[in-house]
Amino acid sequence: FANLISGIIIAFEKPVYVGDIIELEDGTKGRVTDIGLRSTTVDTADGAEYIIPNHDMIGKVLKNWTLTSKLYKIQVNFTVDHENEPDNILRAAKEASQQIKEIMPAPVPSVQFLNIRPNGLEFQISCWVKSIGESKKVKSELLTVLHKQLLQAGVRYPKPTQEKD
Repeated sequence: FANLISGIIIAFEKPVYVGDIIELEDGTKGRVTDIGLRSTTVDTADGAEYIIPNHDMIGKVLKNWTLTSKLYKIQVNFTVDHENEPDNILRAAKEASQQIKEIMPAPVPSVQFLNIRPNGLEFQISCWVKSIGESKKVKSELLTVLHKQLLQAGVRYPKPTQEKD
């Protein structure tokens, strides 16, 4: 009975639409393929299909990545050696983000110097793509271009630390 009532609530309040990308409390992420009176079906990237009781869709925390916007944010964190000049890193990372055509020009991609850590200087690139479906491909391409840009700029990565016996 609770699932039926929750299905009616979903139909009227519309917290989820077919095609939305959602994430459940347990970290499961997928695309909504069907919304029924008693349950909602979600397909995941690994090919699994989840049948979620509507009571769980209403009664638990649910992240909807695409309810108001289909844009998806990509973040890439990376660390370089302490001896590198932060301005050079920021410039190379910004150039890398501008070379990927699938990255949206607005919101404008940002590059930030996040932290000074014992193993190096930590940076982050944040940018947006048109859909979550292309996010992994774009992130891979961004990492590839970023690595090339950093090598061309003469950037050094931290040396791996060796454990003492």
